[in-house]
Amino acid sequence: MENAVPAIYAGCILTLLPLYGIQIPLAVLLAVLLRANLPILAGLQVVSNPITAVPIWVADFTVGRTVLSVVGLETEPLTRSEILQLLYDFVHIHWEANLERMLSVFGLTSLGAIVMGIFFGFVASTSYRIIANRTAASYSILKDKVHLPKLRKTKAPFDEKHPNNT
Repeated sequence: MENAVPAIYAGCILTLLPLYGIQIPLAVLLAVLLRANLPILAGLQVVSNPITAVPIWVADFTVGRTVLSVVGLETEPLTRSEILQLLYDFVHIHWEANLERMLSVFGLTSLGAIVMGIFFGFVASTSYRIIANRTAASYSILKDKVHLPKLRKTKAPFDEKHPNNT
């Protein structure tokens, strides 16, 4: 459990960050640095894929804007045409035209990803702990049920009912 919980938190945050394409190498690096469970951390990265990446980033951006508005900082919303222009400029490496806006959007998206990642990490790690504790308890009960009949069948050498004990 000690290696799983950091992997769950780091994996939830990393999968929501707008770093698509470099998540698995970052997951390996984080697993080494945090001494976290690599299969859990890397496995969480499949949540963001080509189909889910853009909706996740939109949710991240929205949460990032909401967090800043709660502390009193207002930010500009993104229009559909602005999203398309930013994506086009990013893919075609025309960053100079909208660099300030790209950095602003990346920052807001990253802030939202961190907030949502911490929330989902908390929910997932709490669920994991509950399930792990219940599994350990039921395994202990099952182990006792399996070994108890075996212990009853074998008699101790100094048992009172044993014929050689006089």
